[in-house]
Amino acid sequence: MALIEFQNNQAPYINADNLNNNFNECNNIVESGSNANGTYIKYSDGTMICTKSYSENINISTQLGNVYYTGIYAQAGDLPQTFTSVYASLVNVINDYEIWSSTSFSATTTKWPSRVNVYSASTKNNVPIRIDMVVIGKWK
Repeated sequence: MALIEFQNNQAPYINADNLNNNFNECNNIVESGSNANGTYIKYSDGTMICTKSYSENINISTQLGNVYYTGIYAQAGDLPQTFTSVYASLVNVINDYEIWSSTSFSATTTKWPSRVNVYSASTKNNVPIRIDMVVIGKWK
């Protein structure tokens, strides 16, 4: 079974529950929890997965060639637990509009990714978005 599966050519919704259900076949969970900074799962092989979601409204108005963008300085701050090393960080922007995103700064061992650029073919105001973040690395 794949850690993350795509269905109907759609990007998967990633959260601690569905990562835990698939990853648990390989390792034992030694600790899991949540705090104001997100959720975390620690596995016996030293792997840790942290997740966080939050919502905000944005304006997309700065022109860059034929597209428009806005840089969001992520408000996520500190991770819920400290990593010894980070392998991967993922930021996914969920919305009902025709926009796309990229991450400018990856997570560190203590902080969530700090900047997300959101793009559109036209200017947009007060766009509601949800930002989902996942960081995978080692805790020991």
